[in-house]
Amino acid sequence: MLADSPLKRCLLSLICGIGVLLQVGCWAPLRSPGIPANQLPESFRTPSRTGGKPLNFSALTISPPQDYILGPNDQLDVTVSGLHQDSEIRPIRVQLMANGMIQLPLVGAVQIGGLNLVDAQRRINEAYAKDYLENPQVNLALIAKGSTSVIVLGEVNAPGAHILPKYQNDVGHAIAAAAGLTDEAADEIEVHRRPAGMRLAPAQPLPHPSPIHPAAYHGPTTSPAVAPGPMPAVHDDSPQALFARLQAPQPLTSSPPFSVMAPSPVAAPPVVAAPQMVAAQPDQGQILRIPLRTDSRFRLTENDITLTDGDVIVVPSRKHEVFFVVGKLNTANTVRFTIGDRERELGVGFVLPRDREIDVVTAVVMAGYIDPIDSPTTVTLHRVMPDGSPMLILVDLIEARCNPQATVLVEPGDIIYLNPDPAWYLRRTVDRIIPEILLNPYGFWMRRSIIGTGDI
Repeated sequence: MLADSPLKRCLLSLICGIGVLLQVGCWAPLRSPGIPANQLPESFRTPSRTGGKPLNFSALTISPPQDYILGPNDQLDVTVSGLHQDSEIRPIRVQLMANGMIQLPLVGAVQIGGLNLVDAQRRINEAYAKDYLENPQVNLALIAKGSTSVIVLGEVNAPGAHILPKYQNDVGHAIAAAAGLTDEAADEIEVHRRPAGMRLAPAQPLPHPSPIHPAAYHGPTTSPAVAPGPMPAVHDDSPQALFARLQAPQPLTSSPPFSVMAPSPVAAPPVVAAPQMVAAQPDQGQILRIPLRTDSRFRLTENDITLTDGDVIVVPSRKHEVFFVVGKLNTANTVRFTIGDRERELGVGFVLPRDREIDVVTAVVMAGYIDPIDSPTTVTLHRVMPDGSPMLILVDLIEARCNPQATVLVEPGDIIYLNPDPAWYLRRTVDRIIPEILLNPYGFWMRRSIIGTGDI
C-alpha cells in the first residue's frame, strides 16, 4: 500500500528534517537588502588610510626665535659688582615669575619678561644705576630654561610624564621624549588639550545669614569691631575667640535669625554660614587629531602643535583597525589580536594592513574564503557612517574580480556577511546530489573496472 511505501516514508523524513532545520535556525534569507557597490560614488573606492604623503615630522616642531626670550620659570644668575660691602662678587639666583618680574636686592621687582638676555641685563643695570649704585656692572647668565610638563600615552616606547624645555614644548619633541612610536602605532596622533579654565558657578546660599562678621573667615585681622546691633559686638576675630563664642550660650533677641519652637532661656548656637562656595565646572577640552599621512590641503599652525602644562599626547593602537567577516570560512585563517591589552579569540576579526588598502574581495580571501561551492559569491558589507547610521553595501565577488567599480575599500569596523543566495543554494545542492545519484550506485563497477576490484 501507499502508506507503507518507501517513497512516502522518504518524503515524510525529508519534511521532518526540513522542519527541524527551520526550528534551529539553520537557514538564511534568500535576498539581502543593500545598495549595489557599482552605484556608489568614487569616494568609496578612494584610499583614506594610506592615501596622501607621509607627514614631515618637522611640521610637528615649533621654530625657536634667534634670541632666547625670557619667560616664566626661567632661572638666572645675576651678578652685580659693588653690591656687597666686602667687594665680593656673588651671583644671585632668581626665577622669573608668571608676570615677568624678578626680585633683586635693593631695587626690588624688575620687569624683564619678554626681553632677551642683553636687554634684560641692560634693564637691571639701569635699575641699580638709578638710585643705588654708581656705575654698576651687571652680568646675567641663564641657568635653567622654563619647562612644560606633558603626558604621552599609547603606542610609544616610553610612555609617561615628560618635561619639555622651553621652545621644545611641541608634539614632535614630546614624541621624541617618549622614545618614538612603536610598530603597533596607528597613523594618527591625538593631542588632548587641557581645558582653558574653570567656570565657576555660585552655589546656593544658606537659608539664614551668619551673625558672625565676614572678616572672621579670614583669620586674624585689624578690621574694626562690628557695630552694636541685634547681636553682641565682635571684638576679637581670631579663630579661638570665634570658636569660644559659638560654644557659649547667648540670649535670644527680638529678631532671631532662626525660628524657635518653644521658649527657652538659652538660645541655640547661631547659624554660621560658610564662606560663599563655588562649584567648579571644567570646560570641555579639545582633541586635535594629526594624521601621519596627509594631502596638500592639510595644514598645521604653531598653536596646533604647541603644548602647555597638562596636555596629553595619545598615540592610538592600530590593533583596533580591524574588520570582520561572518559566514562559512576556512578556520585556518583564524587570527588572534589584542584589544584593551587583553588577548581574546575573535575568530573572524582581522587587522587591516598598514601599508595598503584592501577591497572586499581581498578581505574575504584574507578571512578564508573557500570556493564558490562552499562559500557564497555575494556579500553584504555593514558600515557605520559618521552620524551613527548603518549602511549596507552589496558586492558581487564574481563581478568585482573584473570590474573595479563593483567593490569598495574596507574601513576599520566594517562587517562583511556572506549571503547564501538562491544561486549558491542551487550550486551546493547539485554538488551534493550528483555524487549520491550518479557516482554511488555505479561506484562499485567503476572501481572494479579501473582498479580491478570493488574492495577499497
